[in-house]
Amino acid sequence: MTIEELITRFGHTLPGRFIDGILRINIVERGLALSSKAFVVLLPLTILTGAVVQGESLGDEMVDRFGLSGSGATATETLFESPDAVKAGISVLGIGFLVFGAMSLARSLERVYLDAWQLQAAEGSVLRRLGWIVSVVGFLSVADPTRDALDALGLNVAETVVSLALSTGLWLWTPYLLLAQRLPWQRLVPTGFLTALFTSALGVASLVYMPKVITDNAARYGLIGVAFALVSWLFAYCCAVIGAVVLGAVLAGRTPLGDDDVPQARAHAPA
Repeated sequence: MTIEELITRFGHTLPGRFIDGILRINIVERGLALSSKAFVVLLPLTILTGAVVQGESLGDEMVDRFGLSGSGATATETLFESPDAVKAGISVLGIGFLVFGAMSLARSLERVYLDAWQLQAAEGSVLRRLGWIVSVVGFLSVADPTRDALDALGLNVAETVVSLALSTGLWLWTPYLLLAQRLPWQRLVPTGFLTALFTSALGVASLVYMPKVITDNAARYGLIGVAFALVSWLFAYCCAVIGAVVLGAVLAGRTPLGDDDVPQARAHAPA
């Protein structure tokens, strides 16, 4: 058997189709685009919901979650303002810019799902993206307090199960909404679960490598070093999301479209 035949045969397997899918969808470029937008949208949104709903600083939460100490803990706590300062800084203009950025993030995420499932954009996308933003705010407002409550009770297993279930719900609802309900929600269950699984696995891995990364960066670069660490984590998170989306589509028999594919191909793809 020749190398060409082996490559062709591997290309028809699930791993081969998955690798082809992430190459077609350009996971690195899209991961960079999503993570840059997430940095200017999701980070402020997390800070805002934490301050308003929980009355807790994101810096304090990161210190507790990652077990930071020394220069890493100091820089992280200094970088993020107290809940009272966050509430005092809320303005209509700031909320407007945040919503505008979130709409751009939702559009980029929507394009990932459209290309993975070979679909064209549908009408009414603005309202769907606004609905997604509201969903994310609701998720952040419910998920973190729930995890903290279960953790305080020492229910670690329940915390893991509930976190995975909530995350699966968010990542099942996200494509169902952004794709204008053109796919039955049952077909999106694998995508939702895989996305929750991939991002949860990244969260567990973060407990190991993020403390060192934050501490080293803070020692070398000061406050901006913490921001560098957060950007790299967001990039890994966005790549995990994109990888799960591609794998979910491949499992459903779809071949993601790349930037060089003919746009009209989406119009002829079955729902």
